Amino acid sequence: MEVIIIGISGVTCGGKTTLANDLKKLIPNSVILSQDEYCFDLKDPRHIWCKEVHHINFDVITGLDMDRMLKDLEEAIGNKKLLNVNPSRYQLEPNGPPCEYLNIIDKLKVKNVFLIILDGFLLFAHKPLLPFMHLKYFFTLDKEECFRRRSNRVYNPPDIPGYFETCVWPEYVKHLKEIESVVSDVTYFDNSVEDPLSIVIKDIASCL
Repeated sequence: MEVIIIGISGVTCGGKTTLANDLKKLIPNSVILSQDEYCFDLKDPRHIWCKEVHHINFDVITGLDMDRMLKDLEEAIGNKKLLNVNPSRYQLEPNGPPCEYLNIIDKLKVKNVFLIILDGFLLFAHKPLLPFMHLKYFFTLDKEECFRRRSNRVYNPPDIPGYFETCVWPEYVKHLKEIESVVSDVTYFDNSVEDPLSIVIKDIASCL
């Protein structure tokens, strides 16, 4: 059994979860671990309060239970029952993937490969996760486009006035600078990349 672990990170509303879900749909013998699922409870004292907007800052790593996420990843890697490939799961639906993906999907089946997809806006900020990732991707957007997309999203709790300007964007810029300086082998996707899925699929093929 071979396991390939992919880290998909980047700016809010940049396309991370869309790519993760597209991969999951294309390669059924896979699992997604979403960083959003590891946010501490609203009343948890580990959250940082942003005085400027009188609100929790959800855009910092201290608001996430990364130890639990790392533990879940390690359990997913070691869980033989979870990683037991069922060949029928590779059967393609009538309106399945493009032809150029078929050979790669077939290789995944033959080589008994399981894919673990890590999805999260601060994945690369938790250094213990990095050695596990075979492939790393980071989505970027300019400020205006990011704000436009986020304004069309519904959040729970919802964004309050000033939160984007005070927390979301500054924390993203800070994180991006850190990634560019200390994290190697990252592929960046900006808004001009029309089909990141095809790039990732080819990168997966290079791992086989």
